[in-house]
Amino acid sequence: MRKILAALVPAVLVLASCTPHRPKSMLPTTVEVLAPRPDTRQVAIPSSTRCAKEECRLGYADLAEWPDACSLLSQAELKAMFPQAVKFSFSPQEIHYTEGPSGAEIGAVPRARCSIGFAFQGDYVDDAGVTMNYGTIISVDVYRVGSAEQMRKDFDSERTTLATAKPVVRHDLGAPECFQDGGWTCREKHIVFKVGFSYKGLPSWERPTSDVTLKVAGRPPRTVDLAKDPDTLALQQIGSGLVQLIAAKIH
Repeated sequence: MRKILAALVPAVLVLASCTPHRPKSMLPTTVEVLAPRPDTRQVAIPSSTRCAKEECRLGYADLAEWPDACSLLSQAELKAMFPQAVKFSFSPQEIHYTEGPSGAEIGAVPRARCSIGFAFQGDYVDDAGVTMNYGTIISVDVYRVGSAEQMRKDFDSERTTLATAKPVVRHDLGAPECFQDGGWTCREKHIVFKVGFSYKGLPSWERPTSDVTLKVAGRPPRTVDLAKDPDTLALQQIGSGLVQLIAAKIH
């Protein structure tokens, strides 16, 4: 065995010298997710009752008053939930909204979508020892804001017009109604929001293994093959915690 190892070492060194710029994989073997701990902030959610603009006549709130999607989750909340997380980034994006069968545009909301990136400690380290920030993405969308009646219509329309209608989940999330379809879509009285979580798959040479043991508070540990099924378990166990963080501040 020693002779075999000795023969392999030079070959490994040669391969490493040919690819000096490739980041070394330091993928943690265990990812810990703690119970969500919402902060005490409250995010104002307007209705359509005090507005004479076109969007309000359609049942939506004044677009200028829609909440900033990046305000729905804080770095402190995410750090408490993901204790290994480092290098956070919050990137707001504009969304153009349409309504009705004709797809007529309601208008644009500059910060209705937020892409939150972070890495785990030691995750994807380059040759200089710098942690690369492209391992994990959380997406938050303020999908609709307006009257309770219109929110119910939009939520049901989104849920039932998919290729397969999704069942409503009403328990343990902190929001009256949710469904899953590549993420969580949830309805509160005057808002419909979406949240998704993805531990992004990377080329095989950047990680010696794609298996990670996911330890979520209150649930038995489970090993996940990130290459084959990176999102399913995250939707079930992590996504519901993110919903709870958001729902706690928009009541």
